[in-house]
Amino acid sequence: MSGRFEVEKVEVRLRG
Repeated sequence: MSGRFEVEKVEVRLRG
């Protein structure tokens, strides 16, 4: 659960 949340945050940062 914590791993997926971290990945999502990184993706959003790279996208925007």
